[in-house]
Amino acid sequence: MKIIKIVMALLITLSPAFAQNSTPQSDLRPTDESVRRLLQIMDAKKLVEAIPQQVENMMTATLQQRLQGQSLSPQQQQAVDAMRTRVAALMREELDWSVMEPIYTKIYADTFSQSEIDGLVGFYRSPTGHAIIQKLPLVMQNAMTLVQQRMASLMPRIQQMAQETAAQIKAQSAAEAKSKTG
Repeated sequence: MKIIKIVMALLITLSPAFAQNSTPQSDLRPTDESVRRLLQIMDAKKLVEAIPQQVENMMTATLQQRLQGQSLSPQQQQAVDAMRTRVAALMREELDWSVMEPIYTKIYADTFSQSEIDGLVGFYRSPTGHAIIQKLPLVMQNAMTLVQQRMASLMPRIQQMAQETAAQIKAQSAAEAKSKTG
């Protein structure tokens, strides 16, 4: 009888441990508070707030490439400026930190464990992590510029491929129509 009481006492004592997830604490889903702390250390708000200006710069560069030195009439320039203003306002509204923070928090919480978030917090507080935070916007801006230039050189080739494919389809359709009538 004493053995049963001892076993029962042990089970009652250990039951909270069994009730918890058997995953080690470090592998649990991170708390929203810890993710927000990481996002704050990473200056995520600053990075997100820079996106509308980057998009506007990209739109301007794309327009200049498409115009290839052509001048716009005052009415055309006014229309372009109005569109740019509307797009910038839309981007600022939709990418406002109050809208984006819950999204980033969910993404990070769904992707990283608590121990990984803790490790990232430590890393981004280090001089190397801080350097990444400071230089990442420049890296992204340079990458976007290079990708945009690369796409500009690829577009004529892609358009040529599309024209060749359209011509091939048209020729096949004509051949099929001819074989059905003949």
